[in-house]
Amino acid sequence: MIWRFDSDADTNTLGNEMLRAISQSIECEEGIIDALMWCTNEIMDNVIVHANKGDGFVMGQIHEQTKHISFCIYDNGKGIFNSLKDSPHAPENPLNAIELAIQERVTRDRKVGQGNGMWGLSEIVKNNSGRLVIESGSGAYFRSNGAVKTNNQLPYLSSDHGACLVDFQLNYNQKVLLTEALKGHKPVNYRTERFEDDQGLIVIRLADERTGTGTRKSGEKIRTDLINLYKDTQKGIVIDFDGLSVISSSFADELVGKILVHFGFFGFNQIIRLKNMNPVIQTIVERSVAQRMAEAFG
Repeated sequence: MIWRFDSDADTNTLGNEMLRAISQSIECEEGIIDALMWCTNEIMDNVIVHANKGDGFVMGQIHEQTKHISFCIYDNGKGIFNSLKDSPHAPENPLNAIELAIQERVTRDRKVGQGNGMWGLSEIVKNNSGRLVIESGSGAYFRSNGAVKTNNQLPYLSSDHGACLVDFQLNYNQKVLLTEALKGHKPVNYRTERFEDDQGLIVIRLADERTGTGTRKSGEKIRTDLINLYKDTQKGIVIDFDGLSVISSSFADELVGKILVHFGFFGFNQIIRLKNMNPVIQTIVERSVAQRMAEAFG
């Protein structure tokens, strides 16, 4: 599905929802979800700030066979060349504008931005041995597995509307060292920050989960998300049952029983805390855990 965005609120909502959906669908290596969040926010923000169009489009896909996550962000604005041509960088042509844009601290106006978006995206893709395509006007830049190809003869509709397409893929089975990729700069983790309490623990309030607490599939999604959150934060996780009167046994098995098997008995006790279970839910969880432990550990 392709989503349209035209404001900061849109970029925030779309970024959070798309990355949460990915985090609930597949287990990713350390840094992948954070890197995707940083990249999508930065490039969508570039559209809002620099495209002079007002809106853009974004889509994301999971390719399980190749273990890649792909995002494509597009706008029909003035293009990178027109954005930079009156700046001190003065690109010679659309391809040169793209090559300048992926350099550190290149921007049309330092009062507006610091020029880290395209550069950071390029560095993250390089760190992950991923794939990056940037097309704007007649220029095209392609990086895959360390090899770079360029073209300055693409057909385009208008010199005033060079447009811009950014298509990038990351291998979710290969970790991203975000601080290393961004040369020591550690961005704020807005994805995990919204789950943290005053003690720095990750709190998942099950009553707020849209998928509910009645199906095995819902339990699987939340469990996968919790594993990804722990990989990225290494912080304790609180599963809060407040506001729930009952949950299904299949949900309890998929979430609590299987996450216990994943971390092991001692790891589970160190990482996971169950909070605000009423007697009915506690009985359901205890039975599911006992059955899962008997099956897993004999």
